[in-house]
Amino acid sequence: SIEGYAFNSCSNLAEIHFPKATSIGGNAFESCNKLVSVEFPMVVSIGSEAFKECSNLTDVQCPEAEKIGGSTFYKCRKLANAKFPKLKSMGTWAFYDCESLEQFTIANGVTIIPWKAFNSSGLKNPVSAKTE
Repeated sequence: SIEGYAFNSCSNLAEIHFPKATSIGGNAFESCNKLVSVEFPMVVSIGSEAFKECSNLTDVQCPEAEKIGGSTFYKCRKLANAKFPKLKSMGTWAFYDCESLEQFTIANGVTIIPWKAFNSSGLKNPVSAKTE
């Protein structure tokens, strides 16, 4: 596990590799402005505000993630590619103000998309639900 606030505001953190981590705590990477791309192959749960205001984050790959907390990618304005093929739930404002996010795929089984989850995002089409 990566505990909450573990790397919060690490302004020079450019790369992260935790191939066996299964959870990321709240605010763990908040304001890590040099992060561009992250991949967590085993993470199942991501806490609230974990990547909040990571201003240069463009790509997120979490193939096993089932839960994203509220405001997880809040104001990640360059986030263009987010893959969560097993996502079952997300918190309010999860992708708030992600103006570069144009496509997002949610796995079958998601029954609720919370209020303002994609508010002020760049989504051009409705969010699709399908199995990849």
